[in-house]
Amino acid sequence: ASLVSVKTILRKYDCKSYTTNGREAERLLQFLMKKGGDDGYQDALEVCKVIGGKSEQEMQELYLEHLVRDNQDSRSAVKMIQKIVATSTERGIQLCGYMVDTAKLVLKLELGQDMEQGYMEVVKGILGLLSTAKDMMTEQVVEIVGKAETIQRAFCLKTEFGLKTRETDMAGVAQSISSVVANRALLCGYIEKEIIGLGTDTEEQLRAMYNRLKRLCDLTKLEHEEAVGRLVLQLAKADLYQPALQVANMLRNTAVTQDLAESIFSVIYRLEGELARGEDKEVEQLVVVLDRMARQTLAYCSDSSLVDCLELFSWQNLSSRVQQESHNRKTFSAGMSGQGNTDVYQEWRFTQLYKDKGLPLDKSMVLPLANSCMASVLPLVEDPPLPYLPRHQAAVVEIQDLNVTAPDLETIGNGVDALATCNTLASSGQQLVSQLQLAGHVMLGFSALQVTSAPMSSLLLGTEPEFQEEIGQALSGARSQLVGQLVQRILSEGKCDLALGLGFITAESKRNSLALLAKINSSFGLDYRKISALALVGVEYCGLHGLVKQQEQFKDLYVRACWGKRTAELEINFKNAFNGSKTERINVLKEMVSHPQVDIPMLLQFSKAFHINSNDALTLYSEGLLSKLEPVADQRGKMVVEQFKTATEKVDQALELISDDEILYQHLTKMFSSVSPYNYTVLEYILLKIYQTKTYRDEQPPHLQKADKVLGFLLQYERVSEPQPELEVDQWIKERGCPFPALATTRLPLFSLVTLSPKEKYKLLEREFNLDTYRAWIQVSKVLGLAIDNICYFAVKNTVSSMLEKNAKDGLVPSLGSGAWILGHINKSVLENIQICISTMTNSEKATAASHWVVNRLPKGADKVLASVGAETTVEGWCGKDEGNKEALGGL
Repeated sequence: ASLVSVKTILRKYDCKSYTTNGREAERLLQFLMKKGGDDGYQDALEVCKVIGGKSEQEMQELYLEHLVRDNQDSRSAVKMIQKIVATSTERGIQLCGYMVDTAKLVLKLELGQDMEQGYMEVVKGILGLLSTAKDMMTEQVVEIVGKAETIQRAFCLKTEFGLKTRETDMAGVAQSISSVVANRALLCGYIEKEIIGLGTDTEEQLRAMYNRLKRLCDLTKLEHEEAVGRLVLQLAKADLYQPALQVANMLRNTAVTQDLAESIFSVIYRLEGELARGEDKEVEQLVVVLDRMARQTLAYCSDSSLVDCLELFSWQNLSSRVQQESHNRKTFSAGMSGQGNTDVYQEWRFTQLYKDKGLPLDKSMVLPLANSCMASVLPLVEDPPLPYLPRHQAAVVEIQDLNVTAPDLETIGNGVDALATCNTLASSGQQLVSQLQLAGHVMLGFSALQVTSAPMSSLLLGTEPEFQEEIGQALSGARSQLVGQLVQRILSEGKCDLALGLGFITAESKRNSLALLAKINSSFGLDYRKISALALVGVEYCGLHGLVKQQEQFKDLYVRACWGKRTAELEINFKNAFNGSKTERINVLKEMVSHPQVDIPMLLQFSKAFHINSNDALTLYSEGLLSKLEPVADQRGKMVVEQFKTATEKVDQALELISDDEILYQHLTKMFSSVSPYNYTVLEYILLKIYQTKTYRDEQPPHLQKADKVLGFLLQYERVSEPQPELEVDQWIKERGCPFPALATTRLPLFSLVTLSPKEKYKLLEREFNLDTYRAWIQVSKVLGLAIDNICYFAVKNTVSSMLEKNAKDGLVPSLGSGAWILGHINKSVLENIQICISTMTNSEKATAASHWVVNRLPKGADKVLASVGAETTVEGWCGKDEGNKEALGGL
């Protein structure tokens, strides 16, 4: 019966032979399915059951291939698979695996776009079917899904981007789409081709390119940010820095993973190489973004890459600072300020932050040197052959080591030719530091030295001891030189970054540090601001190391520098006192006391700082204030002392602080003798203070006792004679060395009146006595120790001499020797007053002598007769008092 049915089926398809087997039987079955469609597939199943050779599953596989390959009916194939899965899950999964493997083979053999597209539609349907059926997720299903996704990504990569992988390349040259390294190579190659066609509308083209790159990354399973980084790199290589900046900004706020950090590492490394060409392009903003990328990489990298990322960040940071200090530094600053950015670490600080003020750098000379140093210690390895090794070690693992399960890490070592690397670092590093130092960027040069010398510390262990010593000495010398220049520059700033200066000083040994500070101090001369900053650093440094003696020396230096700076502000010369003796500092104190801005607290601080007795400072202060108080004439012609109340209040404060009464008394008595004897207001104040001292009340010197009364008289008295040239003018100029005061024309010297002997007083006051003043002088004659008779005698003498000179000048008297008589009175009233003055004399003999002297001086005439009558009256009075005196009778 079965054979009959087979013959019937075959006759329907015009097939005469049914005794077939092997390949011919398979071709027969395929023919039936091709001719009959779905009915043919059922007929083929019936035939297969009779003639054998194929299982039902194999028949299903043949039919699925027929649907896809011959009919291009992928949809029917997918539906068939779905039905089989629904009825028999196990058989359905096997069919899925078969179709995925067949599709993989079709893609590999490159059998044509239509066939590949048909099989990929089936694969797509299988993915949809298996992905939604969570209850079927066995290991076999997961494997099938993985294969399906891989070939689907490979097919899309080929059709959308024209990029072949091992899955779609019949020649077998391309790498698998599962290789991250290969995918990165595909990404870079694609980017290189794309950027060639960038036109004027760059922004639109970049946006379209970015969208395509995201699709490419999805297919290759690379991070979108990695594509952005690679795009930035390729744009920089093509000198398209502005587009590179636009793209790089996309990475600024991106969350970074470990894998992405590894990729960005390579981008930064290669970008540094591109920027190291030093071309004069506007790359400032790109440098800022690059710095941000480096920080992100450092924060998110894997543990094994941390060392390399730190090294890369050090060099990137150095290059960034070089870019900022390059020829277009102004453009950089303007660009930053234009965006409203503020360097808060520079602007919003309570303390100064040091910054080099060097010349613009030529980055075409500096950056290649930095990049050469970086490349020598940090080779780029994007896919390390041994993942468990750090990047710089994996870079030198040889090919044969890849087959070793556990390579000898001790033998591998750091994988670097220590001598060659040290020579490269020493040569390029020295040139780099020299270039920076020559341009005045000493701080940057020190950073370059630190970055260069850091890896050498470990590399030198693999070299000869002689070479180690040579390099060590060279590094030490270069570091000491840079430290010296840096510290001097830091301390020379208007506002010093003292913490930074101290940090650099501590980088040297104690001996070298102290020697360096001494050298810098000598170079500062008398720049007190710089010296005070240096002294502060020295004090802190010695405190850190317990150098007590040296710390005291720096404290003393700081005190002297501070006072040097303060006195300079007061325009007082402190040069000799800075390194001088106590005497020279007292001389400075003498200048300070007369300065209007100097007060008592400042004087006491100065005295304490230089171990000067505070009483000396206070006495000098009061002396300085009192010596400046000079009387001047006001609008009414009255003599007044300006600012007297203000000055004396300050003097009162100073005198109250003097602890020893004896010192106070001596100071005041000294002031009484040194202050201008014509300055009655100040003398009155000094006398008042003297009388308040206990020492005065105990001793009560005579000249001070009568000084108050004499001063009271002088305050009411106005001088009538010219100052004595010998006793006043010459002596003043000799003792004081300054012009004689005009005030002396109206005042008499108080100090002379209370200290001179009577004989000297008569010389001083001889011309001061006349008919208008003798009565006033008689009132103080006892206090001054002057005789009334002498006062009257000098008054008579001065009056007669003045009278006769005036008469002669006016032509009222004949010439001498003419013998002519003057019959009328000329000076009658004067002579009458003279007689009154003579009558005031207590000694009759002196009075008679004075009358006789007047008579002898007058010319012949009525005045002489009148004087004679007065003289006769005086003699008669004398005789009346002393009746038996022969001289009186003889005179009569």
